[in-house]
Amino acid sequence: LEYALAMDPTVADVSLLPKLGTRTESDGKHLTLTYHRPIICGLTYTAQRSVTLAPNSWQSGNTVFQDFTPVDLGDGTESVTAEDRNPISASAHAWLRMRVSK
Repeated sequence: LEYALAMDPTVADVSLLPKLGTRTESDGKHLTLTYHRPIICGLTYTAQRSVTLAPNSWQSGNTVFQDFTPVDLGDGTESVTAEDRNPISASAHAWLRMRVSK
């Protein structure tokens, strides 16, 4: 995952790990997942959400997340934020994760 997150494998740097946050919209607060990635790497990044953690309960795609335009950080990487389309108040629980695949 260090390659996928544009991290240096020789340096312990937790500041580059994906970050959970919130964003306030007109219908309330929404969970966000923000991560850095190399601009060109040949990998697929997928934000996923589950409200139960049950097997096969992870959802992804445009009906689940609003993806914001990646921000070029000027060093060959970009910052990407995915926002859960459902406000936090819509579920008793919600978990987010990022899946990286080739």
